[in-house]
Amino acid sequence: MGVKSYFQEGSRKEILGFMIIVFAVFVFISLASHDKLDITKFERPVVEESPDYLISEGDYLNEEEVVNEDGTTEPVEYDRSLSFSELLDVHVENQAGLVGAGVSEYVLRILGRSSFILTLVLMVIGWRLLFQYENNWLRNKLLEVFLFVFVIGTIFSLFDLDNPQISSTLTESLAGSIGWTLAKVSRSLFAVAGGFAILGAAAIFLLFTIIPFRPGSIRKGIDTTVAVAGRSSKTAAVHLHEQSRSWWPSLKALFHREPKVYDAEPEETKQVKPAPAQPEVDFDEQLQQAESKIVKAQRKEPEQLPLSLDDVQEKRGKLRFTSKASRVTKDGYTFPALDILQVPPSNEPTVSPADLEETAAALLSTLNTFDVEVIPGSLEKYPGPIITRFEFKPAPGIKINQIVNLADDLALALKASRIRIIAPVPGKSAVGVEIPNRKAQKVYIREILQSDAYQRGKYKLPLALGKTTMGQPFVVDLARMPHLLIAGSTGSGKSVCLNTVITSLIYKHTPKTLRFIFIDPKILELSVYGEIPFLARPVVTKPKMAESVLAGAVNEMEERYKRLATQSVRSLDDYNAKVPEADRLPYLLIVVDELADMMMSGSAGKIELLITRLAQMARAVGIHLILATQRPSVDVITGLIKANFSSRIAFQVASKVDSRTILDANGAEKLLGNGDMLLLLAGEPEPLRIHGAYVSSQETESLVGFFKETAPEIQPLQAFSEENEKALVERNNHDVLLPEATELVIRHKQGSVSLLQRRLGIGYQRAARIMDQLEATGIVGPYDGSKAREVLVDKSYLDQMMKKDKPSA
Repeated sequence: MGVKSYFQEGSRKEILGFMIIVFAVFVFISLASHDKLDITKFERPVVEESPDYLISEGDYLNEEEVVNEDGTTEPVEYDRSLSFSELLDVHVENQAGLVGAGVSEYVLRILGRSSFILTLVLMVIGWRLLFQYENNWLRNKLLEVFLFVFVIGTIFSLFDLDNPQISSTLTESLAGSIGWTLAKVSRSLFAVAGGFAILGAAAIFLLFTIIPFRPGSIRKGIDTTVAVAGRSSKTAAVHLHEQSRSWWPSLKALFHREPKVYDAEPEETKQVKPAPAQPEVDFDEQLQQAESKIVKAQRKEPEQLPLSLDDVQEKRGKLRFTSKASRVTKDGYTFPALDILQVPPSNEPTVSPADLEETAAALLSTLNTFDVEVIPGSLEKYPGPIITRFEFKPAPGIKINQIVNLADDLALALKASRIRIIAPVPGKSAVGVEIPNRKAQKVYIREILQSDAYQRGKYKLPLALGKTTMGQPFVVDLARMPHLLIAGSTGSGKSVCLNTVITSLIYKHTPKTLRFIFIDPKILELSVYGEIPFLARPVVTKPKMAESVLAGAVNEMEERYKRLATQSVRSLDDYNAKVPEADRLPYLLIVVDELADMMMSGSAGKIELLITRLAQMARAVGIHLILATQRPSVDVITGLIKANFSSRIAFQVASKVDSRTILDANGAEKLLGNGDMLLLLAGEPEPLRIHGAYVSSQETESLVGFFKETAPEIQPLQAFSEENEKALVERNNHDVLLPEATELVIRHKQGSVSLLQRRLGIGYQRAARIMDQLEATGIVGPYDGSKAREVLVDKSYLDQMMKKDKPSA
């Protein structure tokens, strides 16, 4: 039992790694001490006379001709091979002995001098197996490494084809017989120059697949050098160093213990803090001059911004505004700096291999205790910043429900707060167990915004939500969702998620391409953004005003549809591509942070209908909604709302009922809080677990302070001006039968409550309210006892009203 337990999965990998290292060292020594004369000692020397061991058939003989009885001749050879006892007496110069001499001869003959590189690759493989590294990089890149070595050797062989010294013994070539053959074929088909060009291009392509270095990094480095002209050499070096972070971590990760699960370019989380700016250098002015040279724009230089580095540091403390991030558009809009956001600390806790092995052993032991048999060698480990996922294949005959019901027992055995079981893992014949790490990492918004997923992704409305369970940055496009419902218990991370959404959009858009409408009945959460230039109207903090604001959004949607119809297009992007820049329409994002308060304070039915109408029709014209609530009950998240919000985020909730209300599935009750979420995307069968990015209140305050100092005042959208909203409020307060009542009293030339009751088929209370509204609008006179009210307008007013209500073509 002891031997069997020793040869478990981890021990087998260690033994295999040790054996690979020993083999690679042996091959390397044999290659390094190769002597071309050693191979000749494996045979007897050629003799002039036929010795006694002449054999007529079947054996390897020194060539001579013998005459047969019929007069024909045939070659006869002398047997030159040594017996085993004779081989033991042979002395070779190779430091690896007879075996090393034979191995080096044939390896060099086949692969050439490039085989030295392959021995180093074998050593790396053995090292990573021995010390329990994740080998996803090796599994994905090993073939490319071998091909790269052969291609390089073949390139050098192109120039050695006419060298008789090398052609006589291929052990001296760089690529051996394989590369020699490829070189001959390439030279025959494409000549030396053509073969060199084709093989060189193949080598560069393979190098880029092995190391995720991009030629664009060179261009960015040059642009950065130009843009920072006039800065101190130390600051310029920092910027050029940051450009190298896209490829250097991949080389360093070869001997780094952090596990890599996805075949993705690793993201560098450690940030280089820029050197303090010299007070006598005006960075902002120099950056604007440099950028004007790059874009070669013939425009007037913008006025000097009233924001200086020293003033900001004195006023805002935590705000670190440097010239690095002040990207300026052609119309003078300045993007906020990434330096405003907090740099992730370099000492974040990580999961050690020892912890992984200990948790894996405890998991297997607990499963074995409850008679859940696991296929040997099927356990895989995927560490992440917050949780680690263990995937295993149950033995035949084990029911999935039997494993799912063990969640609480596993949590008890592993001393974990909450455990989530995924049975089965989508796309795999395996069961996943998500176990919280002993020390969780915090996910910072800055590292998500600096990632390639955000910077290079082709997203219209990118939401940098956080990281996946494997530690990869996660960015999703709101334009494809196209609306989002967020729900969870108090303190689970909803408000921080909204701040993350707003921040990620602000760093990608300008006020000309994106506008917000914030409805914040809680007053505290979204009101902090009251002075940013992206607002279509001031932040709505009174729940009773929400209905009129949503009605204004519906009117804006209808107006946009009319505009799209004039251009015969179907989407906002197509419309903006056809019209002049001055007539382009921005995206409009409506954010509601507490849906429950808004629905309780007003008419829930009207609000639900307005939200539903926007959700059904507003996507094509660039209007999107994000609704957040801490009360995921069916009277708040109604069936009509949920049917039109197919993309939803669930944070930690108290019960399975709340989880099913949000996601139509269990799982949210097993989350850990503090930004841990389940994201259900439209069209996806299963939710994704995401660890939300953290945006502190100081970062939000610094971001708003940046816009206070730099951004010009932006006028609200016309549909949400005070005059239009007042008209909307009045119209919303009027009864829907008011136009019919107006026509009725004008045609009968008298106004009475009984007339409205009979003609409109309504009760007394409603008829009396309509009569008061007719009096307020000046259509009928005041109350005059038992007499009918005097009608103050004539039929011309009715004709004018009908013409006004007639839809324009």
